[in-house]
Amino acid sequence: MSRHKLLQEIIALEWEMFRQVQNVGGEADCQHDPGTFQIMRESQLATWDEELLQSYSEDLREAKNQGRNLLSEKYAWMMEETHPWEFAKLSQSLPQVSEVSRAQIQEIVDIHLGWQKAMAERYPCLLSHARPAEAKGAGVTSLATYLRGELLTYSARTIALYHAKTLAKAAAGENEARENLTNQVKAYGFTSLEACEAHLASKAKRS
Repeated sequence: MSRHKLLQEIIALEWEMFRQVQNVGGEADCQHDPGTFQIMRESQLATWDEELLQSYSEDLREAKNQGRNLLSEKYAWMMEETHPWEFAKLSQSLPQVSEVSRAQIQEIVDIHLGWQKAMAERYPCLLSHARPAEAKGAGVTSLATYLRGELLTYSARTIALYHAKTLAKAAAGENEARENLTNQVKAYGFTSLEACEAHLASKAKRS
């Protein structure tokens, strides 16, 4: 299977699960917006290599075969930080995550926070539209909360792979947040991050 086909298979599986997520207040608007979902997920997943994509694809297929919804589990894990009193009701239904995997997840999150903060310094207008890097108060879904919630749904195999590849990128001076945002702005028609930042800065001055 080609890398592109593998990536699209992952997004299709994720979308199927996302559409089935049960929200307290009913279906969210974003559950009826496959276009935005496609852009956001493809932008992120396109930063991964084929080995990592293959491992995560296996996670999704294994979960589907077991009747698990990894997207529902992600939002449940996020509630551990945003709505701990609600999370307490759900925690027993979630798979256990080893201390080794949790330590690897924390390192991944820490590196991503550093990448995001570096981007916010260089592209303040663009990053003002993104999630805050860290929570500013109860109920706030930060990048750290969102990323940790997603990582906790991965298998130990996928977490270990992503951990190793994140450390390697950081050591090489690469920035996955930059790669992800570049993919996003190009999907919306901008030629570069600089072009998008200039557009948003100009728009802010006019408002």
